[in-house]
Amino acid sequence: MQYFVGLTMRKLGFNFQQSCRCCASKEVQDRLKNVKSIDCTALAWAALLEDGNVVTWGHPCSGGVVCEDVQDRLNRNVSKVIATDAAFAALLDDGSVVSWGDPDYGGDDAEVRDQLTDVVQLHAGYNMFLALRKDGSVVRWS
Repeated sequence: MQYFVGLTMRKLGFNFQQSCRCCASKEVQDRLKNVKSIDCTALAWAALLEDGNVVTWGHPCSGGVVCEDVQDRLNRNVSKVIATDAAFAALLDDGSVVSWGDPDYGGDDAEVRDQLTDVVQLHAGYNMFLALRKDGSVVRWS
């Protein structure tokens, strides 16, 4: 896996130091138990665990590292995680949404956060997310 990720990154023109968390560290591997689903950006991964927690690894700019503010919001029950090319979004059991990663790819939901309630479906494209709300309205951010 490490060789494949490194080779892919070099083909994409990236030259990261070995210290980059692009490959799952021992700490991350130890947390990957009872995995419900996995999704990925171009350079990061997110695993949704059966208990509703999310484990991420990979390049920080692509969502591989979760900042403290987002982590606090992710400490609720997550029901689904999806990805654009460089960001993740999580649908929580209460119908709210949390996103992280590259802001140009949907990793910053601040402008629409107040609209991300009562979400029943979450979808991703190359660089944007769409949330379908209970009332039939759609929220888009990228």
